[in-house]
Amino acid sequence: MNFWSPQIHFIITAIHIFSAVFWLGWMVFIFFVLRPVAARIPSIDVQAFMIPIRRRVRKFVFWLIPIILLTGLYNMGYRGLLDWQILRGTSVGHRMLWKLGAAAVIFGIYYFAPYIMGGRLVHDEPKNHQPNPKAKKVEVIMHVVAFTAGVVAAYLGITIGG
Repeated sequence: MNFWSPQIHFIITAIHIFSAVFWLGWMVFIFFVLRPVAARIPSIDVQAFMIPIRRRVRKFVFWLIPIILLTGLYNMGYRGLLDWQILRGTSVGHRMLWKLGAAAVIFGIYYFAPYIMGGRLVHDEPKNHQPNPKAKKVEVIMHVVAFTAGVVAAYLGITIGG
């Protein structure tokens, strides 16, 4: 079977899409469903509850990023978008550059969030530590920006055709 065959491209594209959907889905679920529901249960310390969940998701997403990058590179090659002239000189190339920018934003937030938040996303917090209201706002902004960048990247991927 040819490496650039439509069948291989279909499989690689499916892996690319499912990896991105899983990541965005977890982001939405944790931030907009799980955390608010846990906050309504008086016996749950939300901060302590979320730490192991975030750790597990981050470990999984750590492996999704290379999968998304490698399958994305394959798809760019399949579409002929690895040529700088095509990226700069065509509307499809411009959309791909915007998609790459959106992906860079979401990957950047993923990798730099623990440093921005002072390690809160990675390390255990003291038991009676009250969250800083500014840190909570920064966290909300990072989630909204990352999710928006993910949706923009997905939309641009659809308009490119794969």
